[in-house]
Amino acid sequence: MNATTLAVLSQFLENAFKSSNDSDSLLMTIRVFTQEVEDYFKCAVLDRVVIVSDEKEMVDRAMCLMDYQQYFSGIYFVDLDANATHFPPVVQYKIRHPPHFVDGM
Repeated sequence: MNATTLAVLSQFLENAFKSSNDSDSLLMTIRVFTQEVEDYFKCAVLDRVVIVSDEKEMVDRAMCLMDYQQYFSGIYFVDLDANATHFPPVVQYKIRHPPHFVDGM
């Protein structure tokens, strides 16, 4: 190692492990970054896709979620084999929306 490399390494280590009260320290920078990431994840709801076993369970769960205005739509795939490894050439499905999303007649 030459003198320049040692000086750069020394400067990095000195700055990286400063006091935890110093906002320029590496650990404080990481802490601020992770807090910002955590704040963004609070805005994202990751449980919006729920897999159910059949259409009746989807409808029952939708009825409950509609009471709290938390149901948007459901998709039910008709006659799919649970043990199949590939999709059939034609897949039939039903989309279930809350009544207030469907135009009236």
